[in-house]
Amino acid sequence: MILKNKISGEETTLINERYYYLRKKEKLDNDPAALQLKRRYPIIHRMEQRSDEWIECRKGKMTASNSYTISVGGKGLESYIYNILAEKYSISNDEESYMSSDMIRGVEKEEQARMTYELQYEEVEQVGFIEMNEYFGASPDGLIAQDGGQEIKCVNNTNFFRIMADGESAIDKKYLWQVQGCLLASGRKWWDLCFWNGNFENNLIVFRILPDLAMQEKLIVGIEKGKQLMIKLEAQLKSK
Repeated sequence: MILKNKISGEETTLINERYYYLRKKEKLDNDPAALQLKRRYPIIHRMEQRSDEWIECRKGKMTASNSYTISVGGKGLESYIYNILAEKYSISNDEESYMSSDMIRGVEKEEQARMTYELQYEEVEQVGFIEMNEYFGASPDGLIAQDGGQEIKCVNNTNFFRIMADGESAIDKKYLWQVQGCLLASGRKWWDLCFWNGNFENNLIVFRILPDLAMQEKLIVGIEKGKQLMIKLEAQLKSK
């Protein structure tokens, strides 16, 4: 099932480039630094997620899992940036991170969900982190062929049944924003948002998501705001 209307290849390319030329409406071909960044990114880092290497790779960056917060901006984005920089500058990270029951279930059941998807659809490549630039990236649950990606949600019985019954209208908007963040970071053409629950006979529901230009423009603006706040706060640190 496709949630968004298909857009042209030219528009898809623009999504991945807009970050470099949207600022002050500069043209990409007149900005040598932007051209250099465009040639370099995105970078796909192939390492195990939640490993020390993965933690170091994503340190100091906004990530796709927080795309809704980034897109809304305001105090939520400000708090998020402070949290990112606190993790970056702390000597050790011995604080326990909160994990909801859905998050714990996802860690435990993700591999089963991926295997179910591969049996029904196609093979998934697991990677660590996709770096869109030095300020934003994504940790996808998988990449598919040359154009696709995957996000897995192992939801509880009630939420799974709700999605079975009500379809796309029952999807948490934060999941849709996360997928748009993955699409933006990777520059890929589609992303399969997969809901899995082993307690049901038909235990996998897949929605194919295409890039949404309006959502991604909000994300680009939010990323830029977050970047500028990071620069400001780090400059304040250096001046002390």
